[in-house]
Amino acid sequence: MGGSPAATSNGKRAKGNVAGVLARILSILFLSIQSLAGLFFFYLVFISDLPATGWNWLVIPFNPLPLVFWKWRRRWALGFVGILVAWEAYMLLSPHRLTDPAYLVLVAAYAVFYAAIGWRAVQEMRHR
Repeated sequence: MGGSPAATSNGKRAKGNVAGVLARILSILFLSIQSLAGLFFFYLVFISDLPATGWNWLVIPFNPLPLVFWKWRRRWALGFVGILVAWEAYMLLSPHRLTDPAYLVLVAAYAVFYAAIGWRAVQEMRHR
């Protein structure tokens, strides 16, 4: 009686699949939020001619580039984490109106997200 590989006696494989699906859903959710916010800020900074829309520091962490280069995410993920950490440090060290804790927490969450992607890529390269 051969069953499917997901139907093991202890259920470990089935739980792994659920965790993988949940990770993909969270990846898509994070990427969608970041990309939509990035497109909005990109429009405001570079295209819009409204007088109240000038340079906005939120263009750096929220930009549409991760969506454009998602296929090569394992190559640039750790570099993007460095950019996010530098942005976070700059926001903490230079007080201005963007030091709202909500922005800082959200950017920190993206840094952790991309660090996990980069770490996974490093581990895969070590095991090859």
